[in-house]
Amino acid sequence: MNSFYRMLVILITLALSLNAGAAPHKKAKKKPLASVTPSIAKDYVPPARTTKNMAETIEFYKHCMYDETDDRIQYAISLNMKSKDDPSLRGTPEKLGYEVCLADALGFKRYENQASIDAAQTSAELVELSDQSLYFPSDVPNERRYTRPWVRDYIIAIARDMNTYFAGEAKKANETIDITQLRVSSTVRSFADQRRQASPAACFNEICSTHTTGAAVDISNHFLKVGPRERLWIKERLLDERKKGKIVMIQEFWRPHFHVLVIPPQFIATPRKVE
Repeated sequence: MNSFYRMLVILITLALSLNAGAAPHKKAKKKPLASVTPSIAKDYVPPARTTKNMAETIEFYKHCMYDETDDRIQYAISLNMKSKDDPSLRGTPEKLGYEVCLADALGFKRYENQASIDAAQTSAELVELSDQSLYFPSDVPNERRYTRPWVRDYIIAIARDMNTYFAGEAKKANETIDITQLRVSSTVRSFADQRRQASPAACFNEICSTHTTGAAVDISNHFLKVGPRERLWIKERLLDERKKGKIVMIQEFWRPHFHVLVIPPQFIATPRKVE
């Protein structure tokens, strides 16, 4: 081997050894969509009249928001994904506290009143949720049929997939059916609207439903409104999406529906295990 090639081998070997000893590249933390004040302050003490469930919800929120971590967003996502394989879809203080924390950590602005919702529509911060594959009951007014852009895209994709699936099933059976629509029973609500809701997150205190962010949607599975095959399809689809870390969901049984918080695509990742 002549001197040139000998020197080349030495240089390559040296470069490889230096690279092997270098510290691994640390993935940059993702920034929230906006700067949002936490719903619950670290030193907040709930009043004596606070129910046991709400007091627990507040403590779960604090655990999520104020734990010593260098990546608040990833930690909040991981806490919410703890229940992704849980067969029980009922809401709990833990799920509610972690969901509200996640919305704050991701920087989801909340809307105080209908005027702020209208302004967000003008700026395209909220966009209309509209497609022939969707159905809205009359108690969801036109001015509130709006969501964040990534939520619109997500819900329309599910609705179209459901319609395509049942159209295919009808074709196999040599049947003709009308379009199968996804029934959306709630979208964005202001604080004022949410206070009128019969819900554990009705905005009577600092913990308030994520509907006020425009990032949550209710999908009906009412047995009088949605057929059994459609209810099963919706549930299985949402469970699969939850396992993939795309959504946070619970099932509510008063006016039966699935409450779905949609995570922006840029924040979807494999969460780390947390206790």
